[in-house]
Amino acid sequence: MMHRKWGLGALGLATAVGAATWLSPIEPLEAKNQLSGKWVVASVTTTVAKVPVVGKIYAKTNTVVLHDLEQDGDRLRGGGTLCRLDIDSGSKFVDTKLPEKFKKALPPPYFDGVVTEKGGTTTVRTGRRLVVMGARLKKPAKDALPQDAEDDRVVDQDRDGNPGVTISIDGIVTGDIHVATRSWTRFLGKVKGDDEIGGKVYFDQEQSILSTTSSMLENAPETKPVPGKSWFRMIRVSDDTTCGDARRLTDDWFE
Repeated sequence: MMHRKWGLGALGLATAVGAATWLSPIEPLEAKNQLSGKWVVASVTTTVAKVPVVGKIYAKTNTVVLHDLEQDGDRLRGGGTLCRLDIDSGSKFVDTKLPEKFKKALPPPYFDGVVTEKGGTTTVRTGRRLVVMGARLKKPAKDALPQDAEDDRVVDQDRDGNPGVTISIDGIVTGDIHVATRSWTRFLGKVKGDDEIGGKVYFDQEQSILSTTSSMLENAPETKPVPGKSWFRMIRVSDDTTCGDARRLTDDWFE
């Protein structure tokens, strides 16, 4: 049995699938400032871990989603396509990889925002959207994640024959970890001109290691979110923009 609240592969998965759950706006945006259209939404969530001998390691989860958004009054929302999701482990000794089956198991991306205008500044904010992977919980926001692969609540969500969802590790230690995860993400940003929005990403994440293919992966370091190094940027693009275009457009944003 393995008990790990936080792990090496912990992810801000809600970043990849959008955010929802709203408070009423303070002051609705005027109709003339329509934000409807196709948008490339890129985001980075950063975590920090203290590793013996090495010290602090900052890991980044990079996400790109192509969204079709419609503004209706003060709401900006719409579905999208996941174009990129990968992890920069922050160390040359470790490479964390998300298998394609993992990515396909994620909920479809969805953006749900409230647009407000105050003092000449237009703001877009999203609420928290909770994402649980690898487990079926009666109370997704409150129930403890399963800590054992034999727990009845564990599901093989990526359908690879292993409990939970699988994350692959390569480097000085190579193998797979099978995990249950819970995460949320929300955006708070400002409209910059007619075709750009950008700001901060706030998030939290929890992970339980259910099993591993190497005993060396059982003792993953505790990680913590770093909001100051987490951000999002949105650019409105033409209707014929593809995921390939979105990746090329945002490549240098992550450098």
